[in-house]
Amino acid sequence: TKDRQGDVILEEAWSKGGLDNYLKNPIVLAYHNPEKPIGEVTDYGVNNKGLHVIAEISKAAGDVYDLIKQGVLKAFSVGFRVKDADYDTDTDIFVNFQL
Repeated sequence: TKDRQGDVILEEAWSKGGLDNYLKNPIVLAYHNPEKPIGEVTDYGVNNKGLHVIAEISKAAGDVYDLIKQGVLKAFSVGFRVKDADYDTDTDIFVNFQL
């Protein structure tokens, strides 16, 4: 599925090393802010629908913890650097093969 930035990350991008560095320290950040760690990924999986994670969010995350519990925040975003991608002009998306 195309994300908000016009990217599609293929299953192989995750399974062929895209997660290796992250899994050495699988911290979850609030709003991509390295000064706001809120938890840790405890389990993950990759399939043809994407990356799926289970994370333990600290109660010390305060307002973010409350927003997750209330169902206001129900998705997350990943940051990555693309190593190999193609641009499809017909669909206006970047298809990422390697992260």
